[in-house]
Amino acid sequence: MSAPRVSPDGKYAFFDQMTWPVPCGASHDPAWRAVYATPTRSDLTYLASVYHAYTALICDPQRKRARVVRRVRDAMCAVERAKARP
Repeated sequence: MSAPRVSPDGKYAFFDQMTWPVPCGASHDPAWRAVYATPTRSDLTYLASVYHAYTALICDPQRKRARVVRRVRDAMCAVERAKARP
């Protein structure tokens, strides 16, 4: 099992040769922009990855869902710990 990493922009977690979108790691809100403004190509790519992640989590067995959610949370916590360091 590889240690979880997060992309520099905070949008994606990488672990176990998988990439998952981080739900609250993005510094902006592409969903708001998609509804009320003009989304950028980056916003659309992120929203597509969220859609595909949702589909995968619904279709995957419970054991894999739990593992993925735990690893994404671990990645988010690692980022927060790194920010808290002086």
